[in-house]
Amino acid sequence: MGILLFIGLYIVSAKNYLLFHTLAELFSIAVILGMFTLIWYSRFTIKNTALVSLGIAYLFVGSIDLFHTLSYQGMGIIDKSWGANPATQLWVAGRLMESISLLLFLLFFKKKINIPLIAGIYFLITIVILTAVFSLKIFPDCYIEGIGLTPFKKTTEYIICIILICTSGLLYKKKKNFAPDIYVLFTGSLILTVCAELSFTFYISVYDFFNLMGHYFKIISFFLIYLVFVRSGLMSADQALIESENHYRKLFEGSNDGIILFDFNGNIMRGNSKIQEVLGYSEKEFCHMQIKNIHPSSEWDISDKQMKNVIDQGKTKFESKYLKKDGTIIDIEVSGSVIDRKKNLILGIFRDITDRKTAQKKLWESNELFKKVFNSQIDAIFVFTAGMLRIAVDCNKAATELFGYTKKEIINKPAGKFHVNESYFKNFEHQLYSETNKTGVFQLHDYCMKKKDGTIFPTEHTVLEIKNDSGKRTGWISIVKDLTEQKKMLEEKAILETKLQHAQKMEAIGTLAGGIAHDFNNILFPLIGFAEILKEDIPKESPLQELTDEIMTASLRARDLVKQILTFSHQMNQEITPLKVQLILKEVIKLTSNIFPSTINIEMDIDDTCKKILADPTQIHQLTMNLITNAYHAMQSCGGTLFISLKPVKFKYDTIPTADFLPGDYICLSIEDTGSGIKEEIMDKIFDPYFTTKGVDKGTGLGLSVVHGIIKQYKGEIMVDSIPEKGTCFKIYLPVIEETEETIVKPIPRDLPKGTERVLLIDDEPPVLKIEKTMLQRLGYHVVTESNSAKAIDLFKTQSDTFDLVITDMTMPGITGDMLSKEIIKIKPAIPIIICTGFSEIITAQKAREIGIKEFLKKPVVLSDLALSVRNALEQK
Repeated sequence: MGILLFIGLYIVSAKNYLLFHTLAELFSIAVILGMFTLIWYSRFTIKNTALVSLGIAYLFVGSIDLFHTLSYQGMGIIDKSWGANPATQLWVAGRLMESISLLLFLLFFKKKINIPLIAGIYFLITIVILTAVFSLKIFPDCYIEGIGLTPFKKTTEYIICIILICTSGLLYKKKKNFAPDIYVLFTGSLILTVCAELSFTFYISVYDFFNLMGHYFKIISFFLIYLVFVRSGLMSADQALIESENHYRKLFEGSNDGIILFDFNGNIMRGNSKIQEVLGYSEKEFCHMQIKNIHPSSEWDISDKQMKNVIDQGKTKFESKYLKKDGTIIDIEVSGSVIDRKKNLILGIFRDITDRKTAQKKLWESNELFKKVFNSQIDAIFVFTAGMLRIAVDCNKAATELFGYTKKEIINKPAGKFHVNESYFKNFEHQLYSETNKTGVFQLHDYCMKKKDGTIFPTEHTVLEIKNDSGKRTGWISIVKDLTEQKKMLEEKAILETKLQHAQKMEAIGTLAGGIAHDFNNILFPLIGFAEILKEDIPKESPLQELTDEIMTASLRARDLVKQILTFSHQMNQEITPLKVQLILKEVIKLTSNIFPSTINIEMDIDDTCKKILADPTQIHQLTMNLITNAYHAMQSCGGTLFISLKPVKFKYDTIPTADFLPGDYICLSIEDTGSGIKEEIMDKIFDPYFTTKGVDKGTGLGLSVVHGIIKQYKGEIMVDSIPEKGTCFKIYLPVIEETEETIVKPIPRDLPKGTERVLLIDDEPPVLKIEKTMLQRLGYHVVTESNSAKAIDLFKTQSDTFDLVITDMTMPGITGDMLSKEIIKIKPAIPIIICTGFSEIITAQKAREIGIKEFLKKPVVLSDLALSVRNALEQK
């Protein structure tokens, strides 16, 4: 291939010597660029920086050769009047720079060279040469037209040859530093370069034979030096690669920690000798296992979680249980890192911490062991000097992550830099020296410290003394544990405990309400019953009829109040029924007016013609109570006036206030106060759960959110208008329903179902027993009473055939109504039973039917309900 190249160049030179010269020089320049590129990109793996500097030298030699080529006679780049002299001058300069660079390379072989400095020097020399030739024209003449080469040119060529011969001698002396083939190539290049230079001393014309031969020698010498660079650079790179691979293999196999290489699916690729020793598996066995296989099954969830963490975050660190081949379970601390995402590779470092867990105190007392685990700790650790300023001399990675500083920002800084302020720090130092002088250890729980960004956070701060063998203090170790998450958990726990206490309180209230309801219903039962009987016995025209009606009305209201108490305490299911808001509103006003101070005036405008709405009375009671209570709090400090109004309103399509309304009839409940008002910036938040402007002991932030929820539940709307320091007005719009007939107290119908059967009546409350007996006798029945459950059972055993019906109370001492009913059914299965209760969590209508009880009545019982229940029970018989 080379012979063909030379033949081709010879043919070109015969036809067009200018083209030959240009091709020959460009070939040399291309070779130089190849040498430089190879050396430059291999510079980090080439230990001999002299070789890199030689590559830089050839780059600038090539640049001078490029100018030589462009200025060659006939190229037409420069003025013809300049002739061949500039090209010859540049040739001499380039060869002189090349020969000196080769000599310097061997002189400074294997010495540390400043590469940027060398590049700068060559750059300046090149600029000086080009300026001397083209600009200042002070470079000595090397070629004169018609005469040929000047003495300066020939002399310089001889000097270059001498330099190259000296270089060859020096190369021979340092022969041992080169591979044999590189030495031969290098020597050959030097000899051919000498031949080229001698050839260029004999030509007269730039186009003659010696000029041609000189270029041939130059091409071959450049090619040989290129091979030197190629083999030296590649060998250095290969050697560096081999050394690097050996280095990392030694690190992998020689590590004191177990190392496992595995993929994102948990397949183990390789394990070093240490992990084989720790877990007892061979390298071959590891290659057929997954990470899960070295965990006990109880730790698989942790393994999956940490695998996800390292894939998502790039690294992870945790402690877990691991299973040895012989079945032994050990504690291991694991650090995992993704080392190649393209190949899905993870490197895990495994450290057996079984012994460390049982001897942690001794580990901290040993400075050597402390250093080994220093950077693997989760808590921040600082090492300070023993002086008064306590200057930081070291810190672990956790310290930089926790406080937000780089390690450089921490080192050589005083300890006070990490405390909240100077006052905090002085108090800390006072306690530190006081405690450590006694025990050698100082610990503060829940002590605040400051991060780089100014964040104040809670810590557990422990300070230990470092002492030398003579007992003299030489420094301090500060261990800082972040308590932010721990405190957050404690706060959440406190909230949960508060909620539990509240729930228990509500449960207690519910139990109390149930007891009150039972006793109160037993009291109401005789009142309602005897009022009915009085109304029946008193002549219709008697003025006592009106008084009897009032007794009945009040008693029925009391019965409804008991139902509301049970609903409020969650002892009774909420029922949505038609109701008049004005009745509940008046009750709430009556209740709250007693607790309002005299500084608050209440004005009312309640329209009794307002129609009913479909709602739960307890929720409406809660709604109005919340709004009135809020108004009270707004005026508590300065007093004022509370305006409460209830009006019917009608909206048509063209009169609805907002798009949320539907046309139709509504009631409008307006509650307006002259209190402190609501600030504009919080108006949008007042219905948010837990938002409150009240003190901790005055509100939970749930009131208005509950109000809003109730109103929306009933397809209503709430509107708020407020002016700070002037007052607030809430307007609630609730849709009405068609009016139903009012429930009024009616006389006992004359056609109530009656009978003559014999009834066993059982109740432990004498007034209740008396009214029930009277009501039954009025209906025509023969009644036998008993106030003791056990005696009632004994009576029924001896006279079961004489009784047609049993009516029993539920809540009685000794034997409850449901237990009594079961005993009676055992004696006479077909006997119909009616059970009555004022309140019971044990018995319901469904449970009563399951026992075999025919009817279920809730106290207080009116005569009509009793009459119907008795006949239904007897007829089911």
